[in-house]
Amino acid sequence: MKRLLLCSLLCTTIFMGNSQPNLHSLSFDYVGAYVDVPHAEVLNATDALTIEAWIKPNSWSANIWENYIVGKDDWSNTSAGYALRGGDDGRLSFNIASDGGWSEVVSDPLLTPGNWYHVAGTYDGTVMKIYIDGFNVASLEYTGTITPSLFNLNIGNVPFLGQGNRLFDGLIDQVDIWNIALTENQINDFIECSPTGAEAGLIGLWKFEEGSGIITADLSPYHNNGTLVENVGWSDDAPETCDGTIGTNDIIKETMTIFPNPNSGEFTLSTTIAGHYSVINDLGQVIQQFDLREDDLNTMQIVGLNPGVYRVVGIRGEQVWDQRVIVVK
Repeated sequence: MKRLLLCSLLCTTIFMGNSQPNLHSLSFDYVGAYVDVPHAEVLNATDALTIEAWIKPNSWSANIWENYIVGKDDWSNTSAGYALRGGDDGRLSFNIASDGGWSEVVSDPLLTPGNWYHVAGTYDGTVMKIYIDGFNVASLEYTGTITPSLFNLNIGNVPFLGQGNRLFDGLIDQVDIWNIALTENQINDFIECSPTGAEAGLIGLWKFEEGSGIITADLSPYHNNGTLVENVGWSDDAPETCDGTIGTNDIIKETMTIFPNPNSGEFTLSTTIAGHYSVINDLGQVIQQFDLREDDLNTMQIVGLNPGVYRVVGIRGEQVWDQRVIVVK
């Protein structure tokens, strides 16, 4: 069965110098836990929208609308707002309300429980897109203005509880909302380093770095802080990102190319990065290992892989980067 590509042919790695690591995330237990952000008009993006978050699901419910990541949607007497949610064996759903109805774009089942993923939904006024780990995996053409919602913004649950709880089961980190549609390059930049809070178009940013208490700060200029409700917990399991404050002199860009991708279990890796490489399956087992030296052509052919999702992990010194590979048969 063919699976969507989660990595483009060229991946750029950014090595971070003296940046502050991401230390905390929030744990949602599927029993009533969510973050409640009071309604604010600034959160009603209308002409364009981006929602970003890191997620690590523990499980997925049967229906795609059951596991909310971020929602500011109104299903009571009208259709208004927006939502990024998941379910149905790991599918992602991005919804916007316009002209009295809903438009939804849905991904293939790409999100496996127990793994960190960066997810995003964007709308530029004509096209809705879903990104997973920085790659556009689903698109839908639609033209319209997002209807403003009077409901609160919730992280980890649907804000209109007349629909019943639609809770997330797992970890969520670094949620940000924009009134512009970020490009693929911008999304990948924010995967490496989260926004600082001063970026143009940013209307909400919750990094969950407090580590304790029941308030999580909105680091955007609008300061719409969130309250942890019921069984939300703090976790020190967090994706490896920087804090967005690294300087130009701390960045070294390198490239890793894998082709063809998707493939039938055979591909070539070409890189400017000398170091130790491992091919790891989705169970965390090392399938192949090899070293590339500075004086090599830095090209290695990988053969004999079965269908599945793999990571190519490279290590040089203490620096680590990886790339997902989707094998197609």
